[in-house]
Amino acid sequence: MELNYTEIAARAVAYAKQKNIILDYSEQSIEKVEEILGSYHDNLDSYDGEDGADILWNIAVHFGIYLGETLLRTHLEEKGFAWYLKEGTPALKKDNNEIYPISKAHKRILNGPEDDVRSFCKIAVMIADGTFSTS
Repeated sequence: MELNYTEIAARAVAYAKQKNIILDYSEQSIEKVEEILGSYHDNLDSYDGEDGADILWNIAVHFGIYLGETLLRTHLEEKGFAWYLKEGTPALKKDNNEIYPISKAHKRILNGPEDDVRSFCKIAVMIADGTFSTS
């Protein structure tokens, strides 16, 4: 199954626009996604049960793909990264480097500010540049 990542990201943009938030695939827009995901975290109690979990996952998919598209457009694509599916989950990959923006967006919603997507995106750029080291 091939996903249309551009279309999914565009849905996130349209949703944000309904809330008077402009997402333009710039590095600055990552801050706005952080705020959107934070608002879902702040209202977790409103998403009880299986339906609530599905809604939150769907939000994470849309905004995670938006983050991935933003990373690709601003930096990662020129470094050779592209979307691929790993066990049904979209990720960005180049060689042995894999980046999971949907998982990060979902963690941000569930765990709060400790899973800030801004730092995730900065690290993704460092990985692409080859300047991120865990040692």
